[in-house]
Amino acid sequence: MRALALIVLFVPVAAFGERPLPHMRAVRVAESPKLDGKLDDPAWQTAPVVDTFVQKFPKEGTKPSEQTMVRVIYDRDAIWVGVDCPQRKAEIIGPAPRNCCGKR
Repeated sequence: MRALALIVLFVPVAAFGERPLPHMRAVRVAESPKLDGKLDDPAWQTAPVVDTFVQKFPKEGTKPSEQTMVRVIYDRDAIWVGVDCPQRKAEIIGPAPRNCCGKR
């Protein structure tokens, strides 16, 4: 099991070179948030926002054209990941076709 952990830790270091490794801190909450598509529950407000993402395309490693904010919380039963990604500049094309990604 240790060899696997070393490989998992080694790969990101090589992939990011001189840049600091990305990380997130999960916050334990006493009460689960409502699963309603909103991040306005008090539980979400306790978690730090991570918004230091970079883009892959068209200019790798630069600031993305649209901001993405992620929070991670957990309780005794689950880990919750909240993603807020308002799309203000880019055109919203629509949902993926039904046969997308090998699904029929």
